[in-house]
Amino acid sequence: MMKANTGSWLAATVLAVLCAGCAADLPAPDFHALVASADRSEADRANDARRKPAQLLEFYGVRPGMTALDLGAGTGYNTELLARAVGAAGRVYAQNTRSMVDNMLKGRFDGRLQKPVMKNVVHVVREFDDPLPSDVRNLDLVTFNFTYHDVSYMKVDRAKMNRAVFSALKPGGILILQGYTPKQLEYKTGGPPLLSHLYPAEMLRAAFAAMELIELREYETELREGTQHYGHSALIGLVARKP
Repeated sequence: MMKANTGSWLAATVLAVLCAGCAADLPAPDFHALVASADRSEADRANDARRKPAQLLEFYGVRPGMTALDLGAGTGYNTELLARAVGAAGRVYAQNTRSMVDNMLKGRFDGRLQKPVMKNVVHVVREFDDPLPSDVRNLDLVTFNFTYHDVSYMKVDRAKMNRAVFSALKPGGILILQGYTPKQLEYKTGGPPLLSHLYPAEMLRAAFAAMELIELREYETELREGTQHYGHSALIGLVARKP
């Protein structure tokens, strides 16, 4: 799935919220050093200029020892960054659907899994509305970047998916979601072409009503994510905490 530069508009909020949790009491790792690790691939390094990975990890507020879920992990660019940040004491679950694994990834995530730094990653090939085994609980962090709209054209029970995310989070756990607003149809710079596949703030507020909304904001920025996601874009970001 497409992963965009988050910017810094929620970084301070996320860090303040996560610092209330035990894992976040640990000092932040040196994100720039993690990004500079010699074992990162040339392909990932080529993507760094537009994705700003150190800034992304700071935005996530990720700390050593955390347990995280990367929904719609795609080829695993973000998953690997999370794995490096949570360290050997942490764990990252990376979810992809069977259709995506077979038709789009074609072994690319499995290849990434062979790297020693990915030993703390579990690739869960499951549908969005049943993204984790029932025994996976007490997540510190769930990230859902530019993928929430994809379930609109799949046979996914979105309400069930939302409940599954809520159940998997620990009390105080954080959900970070980003995507496109309906205004994106005016810009035509990428994203879904149908209004029903986009999500205004009101829809997300209702979808995650059981959670404490820390921040919900519509914003605009420039995306540089290949030929299909390029240019001025209308985006939305949500940070929510499980009570």
